[in-house]
Amino acid sequence: MDASMLRYTGGPGSSDRRGRAEVDRVLFSRPDSPVRTNMTVSVSYDEAHSSRYSRVINEGRSYYSELGRLSDGTILLVYGCDGDNPSFPRRVAICRFSLEWLTSGRDSLATGPRLDERIVDLGTAARAHDGTLTEVADLVARQGSRVVFTPNSTGAYVEYTVDVQRSASYQLLLRYFRSADGGLVTVTVNGERLSTAVLDTTADRADGYDVAQLGTVKLLPGRCTIRFTASGPGRGGGTLVSLDTLSFVDAPWPADVRDEVVVDNDELGYLTVRGAAWPAGTGVPGYRGGNYRSVAAGTGERAVGWRLVVPRDGEYEVQVSHTAHQNRASNAPFTITHAGGTSVVRVDQRVAGTPEPRGGSWVSLGKYRLAEGLTTIELSNDANGVVVADAVRLLR
Repeated sequence: MDASMLRYTGGPGSSDRRGRAEVDRVLFSRPDSPVRTNMTVSVSYDEAHSSRYSRVINEGRSYYSELGRLSDGTILLVYGCDGDNPSFPRRVAICRFSLEWLTSGRDSLATGPRLDERIVDLGTAARAHDGTLTEVADLVARQGSRVVFTPNSTGAYVEYTVDVQRSASYQLLLRYFRSADGGLVTVTVNGERLSTAVLDTTADRADGYDVAQLGTVKLLPGRCTIRFTASGPGRGGGTLVSLDTLSFVDAPWPADVRDEVVVDNDELGYLTVRGAAWPAGTGVPGYRGGNYRSVAAGTGERAVGWRLVVPRDGEYEVQVSHTAHQNRASNAPFTITHAGGTSVVRVDQRVAGTPEPRGGSWVSLGKYRLAEGLTTIELSNDANGVVVADAVRLLR
């Protein structure tokens, strides 16, 4: 298998030598990329619902992994790596490391992660305004059920009251359900937006659960109000909001999270804006994911776009990926709509961008102030050569 999971410590009924309950730790290894590169191992403290700390083992070709543990706590990882064939590795590697190395000193068997999580069940005790609540029994939900909110209009919301026991800076972790008819949702805590304020709950390929790191908020003892507002249709056109749990995590270090939004040409959010669809290709390396799209030079009669979710108002760097070749356009026109208006940035696609282990060859279009919610980056064939559409991302 490409991925492996291992119960490292804890579990039902477990205890350490002193009779105390062990910390629940689950390790997860996989190629952390759309293709078989960037072998990564992560540790979870919530029964594999989310991964908190991660370490890259091999940035290059790497897959087919298996995890193990020795009696002294040493972690073993066996995986295939190297070679140009994405299905057959050139060699098999084995590496060993400690929990402390994996977490960069943020956890060890001696000290523990110093982490406290309080789980709030969002499947119960909800109050709806201008919409309908339905509780859905689901064995995959953390507490056995989740809530589905059907808003009557944009701005409708579902609200919860949570009793905070002690003053702390809490890291909020939302587990929610993605579906084909999911919509945009804006999250506030006591009226305050966190670093990730807006989510699109539309499913990409199949319905299922997802986890979002909402950010950190300082809370005092007493009651706080969590509000989930239906803020518009998602990228699939739906408006439903389905919630599972909200975790309040008190820990000395933040979780490892990439502060980026990415849409590839074969993912939810990529669309044909004008004319016929652009055909897919794999002939020139350097693309992100399974392929790229391309079209011959024209006058702008054919255009594609990437719809991305801006998580909160602010400044973002817009980057695009393409595969470089001598037949490419030297002036591929990308259009960015931002707070200051509209900008057209032309990219020389004959020149390769900066490659990354997770795939893609990236070029910056500049920094722009973007409004939270959906935004679209467009690319047309108004150029002097073949125009390539691969992936677009926003970096905060």
